[in-house]
Amino acid sequence: MKGKYNLYYTLVNMQKITKKSEDVKVSSKQVKSKNVKTEKNVKLRIAKKRSSIEEKAQFIPDSIETTYYNLREEQIKFFSLTRRLSLACSVTKLDDTNIFVSINKIKDSIPVIVDQLQKIKEPAKLEKINSNLEEIENLSKNSAEKVEYNKELKEILAKGFDKKVQELVRDSRIENIEKEITKVEQEKVSIFGKIIGKMKLKNTRITNLELRKQLLMFEMENEKYSYVFEDSLSDLYSYIDDVDVESNNQIQDFLDVVENDKQISEMIDMQQVQEKTKEKINMKNENVKLIPIKHGKRVSVRNEVNIMQQQNSELGRQIQNSRARTITNQNKGIVMQENSYTLNNFQKKLDKINGLLQV
Repeated sequence: MKGKYNLYYTLVNMQKITKKSEDVKVSSKQVKSKNVKTEKNVKLRIAKKRSSIEEKAQFIPDSIETTYYNLREEQIKFFSLTRRLSLACSVTKLDDTNIFVSINKIKDSIPVIVDQLQKIKEPAKLEKINSNLEEIENLSKNSAEKVEYNKELKEILAKGFDKKVQELVRDSRIENIEKEITKVEQEKVSIFGKIIGKMKLKNTRITNLELRKQLLMFEMENEKYSYVFEDSLSDLYSYIDDVDVESNNQIQDFLDVVENDKQISEMIDMQQVQEKTKEKINMKNENVKLIPIKHGKRVSVRNEVNIMQQQNSELGRQIQNSRARTITNQNKGIVMQENSYTLNNFQKKLDKINGLLQV
């Protein structure tokens, strides 16, 4: 009887062991199935990430080249305008050599990155590359550069435009003084006139005109806080309002371009120019009215000579001061080259992109 019970318990235990073994096998199969499924999901995510990275990488060189050609287009328009207006504007040119070296380096790096992507299996490494490419993508898509460069060039152009207007006005005044000198030199002085000092007055007047001419030649351009096309052009129109400049080819040629060039007309508000010109002419007329008119005895020739000699002494002093300022500015080594903030940033951006691509 005891032997039968032992046999029974042995059979029961064997059934339990068999059941546990079968449960372990089922559980092992489930784990393997789950692991296979997880591995497939990881591979699928990696494949999608690779595809996304490749897509981003392919567009980067084209985007950068588009920005470069936009900047180049703005610079070509700028230099074309300066030539048509004969403006003395100096600006940093696009460094085509360095830019192309940087862009070609970027182009060469993209296939290398795409090739490396096929060998990378770790999601963390892919995420690192993806993060760099997202930063590069944001850098290469910056469309504000064209607008910033256009604004920058327009400011340089406005300054050159104002300088040109000042030169035209100054040269016209010098030309008028030279005409007046010729006129005075041709005046005849009678024997009686020589006796009362009119020859001395004539020579003093010629000296006066020569000194005025010298002062204009040493006159520095007026530096302004800001330069506006409408303000500069109204200076020229208000000047020619009461001066005969029909024979002045330089002014006529300049105004012909300004008034008929389509690109320039889009930059200048002519209605605003007319309003500013009217204001300046009215102000000039008011100043003329404020000059006191002297009534009384006629000034003698001797007194005229004395008055003009005093003026000549003052003009000589002003010329010396102007000459000293000119020499000082030359010694300071004034740099006419305008460094471009936008172009410097663009080159820095290219260097940064190349740095990110090497990681």
